[in-house]
Amino acid sequence: MPPPPPDPDTERFLQDSLEPGEVVRWSGAPVPLRLVRRVLPASAVALVFIGALGAMVFQGRAPGAPPPLRLLVFSPVLLVLLGLPAWTHFAARRTIYAVTSRRALIAEPQLFGGPRIRSFAPPFPAVEAGGRRPDGGGDLIFGAVSVRGRRGTRRQPIGFYGAADLGAAERALRALPAAPAAPSDAAAAAPVALSTTASRMTGAVFGLLGAGLIFWGAQTVRLAYCSVRWPTATATILSSRVRASRGQRRTSYRPDIRYEYEVEGRAYPGSRVAFGGPWEHDAAAQAVRRYPPGADVPVSYDPAEPARSVLEPGAGAGVWVNPGSGLLLLALAGFFLRAAPRGRRVA
Repeated sequence: MPPPPPDPDTERFLQDSLEPGEVVRWSGAPVPLRLVRRVLPASAVALVFIGALGAMVFQGRAPGAPPPLRLLVFSPVLLVLLGLPAWTHFAARRTIYAVTSRRALIAEPQLFGGPRIRSFAPPFPAVEAGGRRPDGGGDLIFGAVSVRGRRGTRRQPIGFYGAADLGAAERALRALPAAPAAPSDAAAAAPVALSTTASRMTGAVFGLLGAGLIFWGAQTVRLAYCSVRWPTATATILSSRVRASRGQRRTSYRPDIRYEYEVEGRAYPGSRVAFGGPWEHDAAAQAVRRYPPGADVPVSYDPAEPARSVLEPGAGAGVWVNPGSGLLLLALAGFFLRAAPRGRRVA
């Protein structure tokens, strides 16, 4: 599988980064599909997690919950996961590997800003070809750096991943002089795999959405516990029925009960039976029987916001669905951030 032609802008940037007297002895590019295959398993696993979380949140939507907000919670995550292979393919098509008369170079795009140069000067302790393919392509590992993270220092391999011509690149690397060249300004960036930016972006999105779900769920939990101390008024049931929402695999139910009550001479409509969810069919049917149309029943309302009310105050198990989903998203964010090395290069 031949690599794509080099990106003109990246190639021009690489040429401009050469030092006086430095010449390129070999240059190549990664095969995009080989790098895309590396991120597909992570995307598939993450999509399974998101599918499970989505099913847990969407089944039996709690009364009064705004479905558009829940859709917005999961849509960015799915877009990021679907875009991860696309970004890897985009970055690979604009990446150039090069071996000059002094060092090894990797020119690659960034998520924000223009391309960047990563520079590696000899000596290289070992030059190893991994995953060699019949067409001569594969991974050429020529060293490692120590990356200091939260759990100590670990070694991270560096090299030309998914290259198309390992033989020529290996000969050019072995021909470099053993004495290290003078450091250049382009060598400041620590080596990071092509998928590191995308992994960090995915982890950041998961973290933000997880924190948002926890914050939103915490507000529901707070209201549920405070509702037991709210004042009460008399509400008249206007309509009462079981509403069914049919999904692909199952049907969820909830009591659709509309009522009206007065506070200080002003009428307010209401529809919340209890905080949380989901509802089973029998529980929803029992709630409908408890609140038949025309009945006068007590309703608890928020004294700070009388338009907020609930027929059955208190916190049920369903109020913990959103905080629990947020914790799972934070755990998934930790997985992606852990996969992208953090810290500074150790000399």
